[in-house]
Amino acid sequence: MRITVTSPVDFGAAACRELLALVGDFEAPLIGLATGNTPIPLYQALASRVAAGEVSLRRFRQPVAIDEYVVREH
Repeated sequence: MRITVTSPVDFGAAACRELLALVGDFEAPLIGLATGNTPIPLYQALASRVAAGEVSLRRFRQPVAIDEYVVREH
């Protein structure tokens, strides 16, 4: 595990870099998107990179909001 420490101002860009590095060469990555205000800078940075043509999300599967999960007890 690697921990990255960044300033609040740089959080969005740093988190975006980490996310893109983690999905790397996966053919059809599926990412869980957190809700709330904390990840907004990440989503803004990702949207900016997509709008600038630096990143494509075409290979990604439909994302899942991680607050929308079901736990089934057996």
